[in-house]
Amino acid sequence: MIQKIIEWIWDILNPYNPDYLYLEQQYTHCKGVLSETLQSLKQTALEKASLEKQIEEWKSKYENETAANKELKRQVGDLKKTLSQIPKELIIPPAVQKWDTKYPEANIFYTRYIPKCNKEGKVDVRHFLTPEDPRLVNWVRCKNLKIEDPWNCNDIIAKIYKADRYYFKYRFDYQQFGVKELWLYPWETMTLKYGDCDDWANLLASRLLAAGLPPQRLRVVAGLTNNKAGGHATVYVLGDDFKTWYHLNSTGYSTHSHLEDYPTSHDEDDPLGVIGEHIWFAYSKHKAWHTFRTTEARTTYKKYHKKKWINIASRTNKRH
Repeated sequence: MIQKIIEWIWDILNPYNPDYLYLEQQYTHCKGVLSETLQSLKQTALEKASLEKQIEEWKSKYENETAANKELKRQVGDLKKTLSQIPKELIIPPAVQKWDTKYPEANIFYTRYIPKCNKEGKVDVRHFLTPEDPRLVNWVRCKNLKIEDPWNCNDIIAKIYKADRYYFKYRFDYQQFGVKELWLYPWETMTLKYGDCDDWANLLASRLLAAGLPPQRLRVVAGLTNNKAGGHATVYVLGDDFKTWYHLNSTGYSTHSHLEDYPTSHDEDDPLGVIGEHIWFAYSKHKAWHTFRTTEARTTYKKYHKKKWINIASRTNKRH
């Protein structure tokens, strides 16, 4: 019996036994596969660790960016809140701003005669516009003519002009004061209830400004009329398109309900319009402008003013 067991073991372990060779091959193959599997698992573990690290980095970056975005949104919200508190008339559209720089600025003074005192004094023409006057502010309030949106107000401008014209009564300066030329302040025109073109122009302009019209959208313009009848001071306002200037004649009457129906600064058929080459100077509350675009404008300026009432000093101090 023992002899048979020894022979069986010998047959299995005999290198020349086919079964032994097969088992050895299987062992070698399994060992190789196991080694490759272990190597692959190690590589997978490394890749997993690398991927987990990258995920953590992305997560951290996302959280940081989210926090930054929240902070940015908060800052934007604060900025919008601050901007909403700024009056609309102070936020001037670029299309409106360009009109302030289109023509040369100037220092323009009016020599005002003081009746019965035989004295004269130079007054900056911009000072004849007094929108802060309580009488004008109260007039706007009583007429319910406050401009709510200063950049979209064509129709309310037409209403203000219509209300202003209700009080219009023309009278020459020599009829009231015995002098050829005397500009009145708005409160004086309101008190006397009479005036000529420059008086009513300054009053109308002051009422428009008191109602909330930005000074960048208003001009008191002086020059020769289209019909060549003589010198004239009148009012032009910039429409909501920020391109068109409409004429609100200081010595005319309200005939339209919409601003777009009034003559423009290009309307040569407007008899009392003062346009283009006929303009001597213009002013609003914040600035004044002057340039002679033609020889005719310079000639007519000298003819009607003779350098007596108006003194113009450009930014180069050249006087006219």
